[in-house]
Amino acid sequence: MASLGRGAPPKPRQGHFFEPSAQGAPPPPRADHCCVALGAHVVVHGGNSAHGPLDDLYVLDASPRARPWRWERVHASGEVAPARFGHSLVRLTDTSALLFGGADDNEYRWYNDSYTLHFDFGATGGAPGAATHCLSVAAQPAGGGGASALLPTPRCGHSLSLLPSSPRALLLFGGSNTRGALNDLWAFDPDALRWSQAAGVDGAPPPPRAFHASAVVGRTLVVVGGRNGYEYLRDAYTLHAGVTGGGRWTRVAWSAAGEPFPALAYHHLVTLPGGRLLVFGGFGADGTTPLHAAIDLEASRATWRRGEDMPRARSNHSAVLVHGAGEGGGGGGASGGASGGLTVLVFGGFDGHDFCSHLVGVRFSMAAPGAAGGAGGSSSLLGAGVSVGGTPLRAERPGSAGSRRDSFGSGGGLGGGLGLSLIHI
Repeated sequence: MASLGRGAPPKPRQGHFFEPSAQGAPPPPRADHCCVALGAHVVVHGGNSAHGPLDDLYVLDASPRARPWRWERVHASGEVAPARFGHSLVRLTDTSALLFGGADDNEYRWYNDSYTLHFDFGATGGAPGAATHCLSVAAQPAGGGGASALLPTPRCGHSLSLLPSSPRALLLFGGSNTRGALNDLWAFDPDALRWSQAAGVDGAPPPPRAFHASAVVGRTLVVVGGRNGYEYLRDAYTLHAGVTGGGRWTRVAWSAAGEPFPALAYHHLVTLPGGRLLVFGGFGADGTTPLHAAIDLEASRATWRRGEDMPRARSNHSAVLVHGAGEGGGGGGASGGASGGLTVLVFGGFDGHDFCSHLVGVRFSMAAPGAAGGAGGSSSLLGAGVSVGGTPLRAERPGSAGSRRDSFGSGGGLGGGLGLSLIHI
């Protein structure tokens, strides 16, 4: 398939969905893969498929020079990670990332290994290159002195989130293995290549869970939902990490008004500048129904709105924020007139029936503080059609008759759409 779009899709208004036009060989359908944005390049690795776990590596060039955007399969040199799903891939620099964990149920193996991936995206638009290396990471002794060194236990369905400010650290939370769901917290030092179990953390931690969603705002880790065995969870927690270590877990109380927040897992969070989050998709408590909702989260309280029909529902997908994406994908990119523009790309997943290789984007612009659209003095969140303070979040399905638009409202069912949800912290 030469293109994931239907020709050249029209440029959507800011904050509306579009189907990017991408040439090359896209990744085959998959779910529970991992994905990371390195600058304007999006890296996809592994996952599960109809034929079992995967070990392949793909790069989407969404930079301004790519007209249209282009998929390339990359055959990395060095030590290649075995096939796996439910693992994590986190940005270290604009040309490198860290891969951790995952599972291969065909081999009945769970992993706690770490790999660095280094990319050469080329200055002239040539095919990207990559090299991978299995790390011999140093483990921080559990009690100091002569205590034996510890590493996180093997797991999949965990979250691994980067605290970007100094000192840098990657926070590993939860997941599951043959013993069940986990709720332990670990920190990885990307400079010293060292794991340590988090110490000095106050408050009651979230109950054990896997396939939850997490994201970082400043030095605060946000954890939403997940599952523990057959139980799907509806709770949310924050962990504010101290600069010198430690921190405190706080459970977020959902507002008592209206319908209770649904239990969900296999969804995805994306952090936007300004401390806001988007949550996409997921499965509901019955484990079969793709779900979407809009959430407003402030301090230790949260309210939510159920979303109406939106483009193609999915779970077990990936969603990443891409800075400086070009307009070659048809989304009105960096040179498309949106100052400070951002693009969120959602790839793959499971739609309740089949594995997906569908790519969907939504283009945003960050409004200046004090711009119209927010409530109670808040600034507009993302330009036209998207704002905080109760204003509906709007989305458009390009290529459909009449450019049909759908939005979040106070009611509506699950429909068949991809869920774009809003969290405001």
